[in-house]
Order: sequence, then C-alpha cells, then structure tokens
Amino acid sequence: MFESLFKKFAKPTEKLSSLEMQDLISRFLLHMVWTDGRAGQKELDLVVKILTHDFHVDPDLVIREINNFNPSKQDMDAIADALRENLPVTERIQLLRDIWAIALTHEGKLNYEEEMFYLAAEHLDIPANHFLEHCVKVMPRNRQ
Repeated sequence: MFESLFKKFAKPTEKLSSLEMQDLISRFLLHMVWTDGRAGQKELDLVVKILTHDFHVDPDLVIREINNFNPSKQDMDAIADALRENLPVTERIQLLRDIWAIALTHEGKLNYEEEMFYLAAEHLDIPANHFLEHCVKVMPRNRQ
C-alpha cells in the first residue's frame, strides 16, 4: 500500500543519454579544475585523458569544451544535482578519485586542492569519513 503511495508522489526522473552524462561529467571536472581561477596544463592534460579514456568522450569534443569553458556561466549546483540523481554512488566515488588524481598534478602543498576535493565530495553527496580518507584520497608514496 505505502509503496504505491510513494510511487504516486515520487518525482519522476528522466534517464539521461550517455552524451548528456558525458557533458555533465566534463563540466563538473572542468569546474573543479577552474575553482582556483586558473587551470594548469598538467591538470587539463589529465582531464582530457580521464574524459577520453574513462568516460569515452570524443577527444575533439573535450578540446572544444575546454576551449569554450567559462566557469562563471556554469550552474554548479544544477550540474551536481543531475550527477547525484543519475550516477550511482560507485561512479560518483570514481569521479572523486579522478578529481583527486587531478589535484595531485599540483606540485607542493595540496591545501587548496584538498578543499576542492572536499567541495566535490559535498556536491556529489559523498560524506567525509574514514572510507573517503583512506580509499579515495590516496597519496602517492613520494608525497607522503
């Protein structure tokens, strides 16, 4: 009985196409890279690699997206909402791993990059806990 009642009032979710998901993921990663107001070449190179190899985005599309990206014209909350609604938690965790890999391209202390990581975790509704610290945010041996 309750199940039919919940279904009646549940907000219907639209299934996004793979192209729409790729676009959301691209904009999310690029927004995270540009959070500090600039994007380094190492960061952008890794974004291209992640998007083309892991998410199978057309390389030409990635380059166009990077060249045309304007962080001030992005609604980060709307992007994050759509990702939370359409990506299972395992894929959101993988996205966090990718963001941490991008953060590790920065040389020196990672203070700002850690803030970016936790902001991304918050946007993706991944709680900051032991799992996040020890399974997602892994430091390479030479940085520990």
